Amino acid sequence: MVIFRLCFPSAAASPLTEIALDLGKPVVKNVVALGAFQAITEIFPEDTFRTALRQTLKPDPAIQELNQDAFSRGHESVQEQIADAAN
Repeated sequence: MVIFRLCFPSAAASPLTEIALDLGKPVVKNVVALGAFQAITEIFPEDTFRTALRQTLKPDPAIQELNQDAFSRGHESVQEQIADAAN
């Protein structure tokens, strides 16, 4: 995580654990981080990550929704920070 934050300083203030806790499941912290990573790097299109989540997770609608929400919240957190830094 230290290297990630050194390479991507805009993620340094992203409250990954707090977001996961707000969603009620600390275990989705990694998916929150994945959303933040995509927003920072744009290494693949957002839909590529979302499709991968849908295809690799259990087909349970609650699990799918939780993980999609976690991805979105991580993504939005970084986008907000980037927008704030631009102002």
